Amino acid sequence: MATYILFPAILIGLVVFLLPSVFYKVLRASFKILGKDMDFKNPKHMNLKTVLLGIFIGMCMWLVIGFGVMISIKSVFPDFAWGHFFNITGAYSLSYAIGYFSFITPAGLGVREGTMVYLINGTISNAEKMFFVLATRVWMMLSEIIILFFIVILLLSKGEFKKLRDSNEKEYIGNKEIL
Repeated sequence: MATYILFPAILIGLVVFLLPSVFYKVLRASFKILGKDMDFKNPKHMNLKTVLLGIFIGMCMWLVIGFGVMISIKSVFPDFAWGHFFNITGAYSLSYAIGYFSFITPAGLGVREGTMVYLINGTISNAEKMFFVLATRVWMMLSEIIILFFIVILLLSKGEFKKLRDSNEKEYIGNKEIL
């Protein structure tokens, strides 16, 4: 019975969020109900084609990430079946999203891992499951550190930190400079 109610609700939600014109109408109505006077104008570049392109690019990104996770798992467990590719990719991406929206834990720590264990329960052995869950957390942390390293190098090469330091040495009140 719940499926008959949940499925149409999900479809209506997808229509609202996929069609920018409908989304902005719902947003305007929501603010009007709350007593806020907000006028949201539809951005000219936001249309269904742009939204669908963004969704397609996001799906491709998660498939590439899932492929990387599968390669990593197969490097440790060579007999791991490729038939689990979509299960692993889906569990990883969904748990990443759930961990991202967990506001009470930093970076979804523990939430993402628990969700992954729950989603891949019965799919793979416990040893493979524990390796998968812990290794993906370590790999994500390492990749974020590597990305941060390259961003710092890029900003140092452009002198952005010096500009930031120099701008913080002077304080302004109104149009007057205070030293």
